[in-house]
Parts: sequence; C-alpha cells; structure tokens
Amino acid sequence: MDLQAVTTSHPKIAFRADLQGLRAVAITLVVLAHAGMPGMAGGFVGVDVFFVLSGYLITGILVREYAASGEIQLAAFIARRLRRLLPALLVMLILVMLIGRLLLSGHEFTEQTASVGYAATWTSNLFFAFTAFDYFAELHFRDLFLHTWSLGVEEQYYLLWPTLSLLLMALAKWHLVNRGGRSFLLLSLGMLFVSSLGLSLYWTSIAPTWAFYLMPSRVWQFALGAGVFVWLEMDRMYLEAIFSKFPAMWVSAARSMGIALIFGSAILVSPDLVYPGLWALLPSFGAAMVIAAGSRNGNGLIDRLLSHPGMVWLGDRSYSWYLWHWPLLMLGFAWGLKGNPTATTALVCLSLGIAMVSYREVELPFWKGQFHRMCPAMSIWISILGIAVVAVGLSQMHLISRDGDERGA
Repeated sequence: MDLQAVTTSHPKIAFRADLQGLRAVAITLVVLAHAGMPGMAGGFVGVDVFFVLSGYLITGILVREYAASGEIQLAAFIARRLRRLLPALLVMLILVMLIGRLLLSGHEFTEQTASVGYAATWTSNLFFAFTAFDYFAELHFRDLFLHTWSLGVEEQYYLLWPTLSLLLMALAKWHLVNRGGRSFLLLSLGMLFVSSLGLSLYWTSIAPTWAFYLMPSRVWQFALGAGVFVWLEMDRMYLEAIFSKFPAMWVSAARSMGIALIFGSAILVSPDLVYPGLWALLPSFGAAMVIAAGSRNGNGLIDRLLSHPGMVWLGDRSYSWYLWHWPLLMLGFAWGLKGNPTATTALVCLSLGIAMVSYREVELPFWKGQFHRMCPAMSIWISILGIAVVAVGLSQMHLISRDGDERGA
C-alpha cells in the first residue's frame, strides 16, 4: 500500500477521545508528583507519555499532508505550532514574573527566575543541562520555570521532525512494493529509536543532566510514537484483518497493561534513580500500548474511562495546566505552604482554574479562533518579535533584581 492510500480512506486523523484522556492521565501524574503526593514522586514520567503522544500525533499530521500533496509545508507547520503553544507560554511567563516580584524577596526572585529568558525562547532545557543544575536538588528545584525544559525539548523536536519526515517519506517512495514504503519508514524509525536510546543510556552513565534535558536523548520516545502511527495507519485494512482474529478482551488487556506500566513507573521511579535510563522504557512503552490498542474501538473499562467527557475536558486543558501548576506551587512553597495538604490542594485547584481561563481566553483564539487564519509568514514574524520582546524584557527584569540584590548584600 502506498502513501497516497492513506489519504483516500482516511483524509484526516480522526479525533480520538481516549488520547485526550491519556493527556489527562499524564498531566495528573505530573501535577501530583510536583505537589508532593505521597507515593507519586515518579509522576514526572507523565512527561514521557507526552513525548510519545507528540510523536504519534505530529507524525500523523506530517504523513497525511505528504500523502495528500507530496510535500510538507514547513512554514505552515511551524506557524501552527507557534499559534498553538506560544501565546499561552508568554502570558504565563509575564504574569508569573510580575506575581513573583510582588511575593518573593529580592534574593528569592533572583534565584528562582534565572531561566526566564531561556524559557521564553524554548531553550530552558539547554540552560538546565549546561549549568550546575540538578532537577532533583532542593536548592534548584524552586526555579519558577523549571518545568519549561520539556517544552524546549518538544519545540526543538518540532523544528527537526518535519524536515526529517520529509526526507524519510521521499526515500520511502523508492521502496513502494506492496507494503515496502511502510516497512522502510518503520525500519528508519526503528534505527532512530535505537540510536537515540543508545545515546540516552550513554549520557545517563556519564552526564545524567544531558540525558534528562537534551532533545537527542529523547528522540527515541518521539520515534516510538511515530512508529505506532506508521504501523497502525499506513496499512489499516491489513491490520484490521489481524486485529479481527484476536478477541476484544485481548486488546483491552493490552491497553490495561499499558496503563499499568504508566502508573507502575510513576510509583516505582523515584528521584534517587538515575533517569531516564532504562526506566523511561516503562511509561514510554505503556503509552505506546495505550495508543495502539485504542485504535480498535473497545468498550472495556479503560476505554470508557479514558474517553469519559471529564477526562477529555481535562486533556483539552492539559497544556495550560502544565504551564501554571509549577510556578504557583513554587510561589506557595516559598511562602511556607509546602507540606500543608490543604494549602497544596488549594494551589493545585487554583492552577487548574487559571488553566481554564488560559485555555478559553488565550489558547483557543490563536488555535481555532479569530487568529488561526493568520498567514504563516505573519504568524512566524509576529512570534519571533513576541519572543524577542518578552525574552529581553523579562531577562532585564531579572538582571535588575540581581544587581539590586548584590548591592544590598
């Protein structure tokens, strides 16, 4: 089956409520871990789930565009990603800096906002990787924008992946014999998976912060999600014939096992372990199993839970909740609220409330509202200008605070 066949039967990636439910699971694990929920210290593995999901969804968009037109419009793709992600990020950075200036002492503000300029340019993962910084060290754990490291990894992936996908699909056209094109893509993704995982394991042993923060050591997770899409979508009729031979109970069991791997890793993984390493395989393969098993509509308990309207609602707002939960928790903890279950719960609920507003007033207008039809070139230039203004302005705000703090000392 060739690439064009993907479009004739499935012109668009069908909305899957269960994937939004999986987003809800991932963000809930992350928030519980950051809030200090007992037994959930490893909830940061929710980020690994997000990486696999991004690999699946973004690859799906690119493959279908190439199948429909024989090309990938890189500028349009980047513009869509910028409109989707940048406005909410910049609003969060500006407001958190203003709030932090009011609530924190000069020294605390200086120490906890050092990464703001990098966060605005989606390079905070580089800042945390190449400075004397430990994600799990208490003194550094309070940076208000520490959580943006994963956004940096994702955005760097968005810049790399379209060009790489275009190259692989162009090469796959030379191998279109029955399912040859699909096999070539899967083989290429498999090689990328193995090489990136090998690099991750190597860096884990010699430079753990590089393995944790840098995009090349996380590419294998995106490639895993991409491989799931290619495997499922490039020859759907063939796979449906295979799936039809297995009882629905087996598919539901595979999905349940995937969820168990995600939650099990959230419970078993702790800050004392070197991560990602081999431990990251657990949530990553768990996410891949949930995605793959969900391609066959089921009515099992896990299927119903992931597709529940409440889970879909939370998954829709997962990006804004991710943006806001961490800085609010850190601001509250700076005021002595850490270890207070009631106060921590209130901070988590407040962050979700702000996420609701951010989703409605910031995300949607640029994503699907009045601004989403802006031409790609205009979107990119306005985004670059916005990034530059916010990065320089907020960095200057941090420097003024640092200089004042040094004079006071």
